[in-house]
Amino acid sequence: MPRASASLSVVTAIGLALTLGCGPSRSFELAPVSGVVTLDGEPLAGGVVSFQPQSGAGRAPGPGSTGHLDDAGRYTLQTIEGEPGAVVATHRVRIYSVSSDQPVASDVDAPDAPRERVPDRYNYRSTLTFEVPAAGAENADFALTTEQE
Repeated sequence: MPRASASLSVVTAIGLALTLGCGPSRSFELAPVSGVVTLDGEPLAGGVVSFQPQSGAGRAPGPGSTGHLDDAGRYTLQTIEGEPGAVVATHRVRIYSVSSDQPVASDVDAPDAPRERVPDRYNYRSTLTFEVPAAGAENADFALTTEQE
């Protein structure tokens, strides 16, 4: 009986260690990020800011983060899991804002189809980057223009 009791104790200890020691862990650090987006000097209302961390030497990039633009063009990021902030890393930034009040000329069947207000160079073909520091950033501001640079 003592042998069975010892075996049960070992199995219980291993099970407890696995339960407590194998909880969700992450290999990245999050930091709070917020800012303001303007388009041609005016707040960009009603859009989305997307941060996607870039992979680094020997590390996975971690989850992306998004923030919705309010009427003043302000946003605060949260991860796709709903945690506040963004991964401490260099991010590719994409900014989107569609408007349904401007018809798309090439689409005859959908005259009221939404049209992207932000130039492609800030979203689909974005080269925007932002370095999220460990202390976070309250000034992750982006001043966009519709004019070609």
